[in-house]
Amino acid sequence: MEIVAAQTSDVTSAADCLADAFAGDPHMTFFFEGDPELVTEFFSILMVARLALGMPVLVLKSEGRILGAAMGYDTQ
Repeated sequence: MEIVAAQTSDVTSAADCLADAFAGDPHMTFFFEGDPELVTEFFSILMVARLALGMPVLVLKSEGRILGAAMGYDTQ
């Protein structure tokens, strides 16, 4: 397993992981009415924007599969 900077090609798999993890979150349920496709689309849009701006986006990979993702802010 390794944690690496996400690439544009990782967005779909990473957004799927994030949607699976947060689909039941009260904020996601409120904003997206529990629709898992909308939650996935939200994370996908957010990740693409962060990558375009050079913001931190990390993925956990194992044997070529993405098992998790994290997004944050550059504090420099």
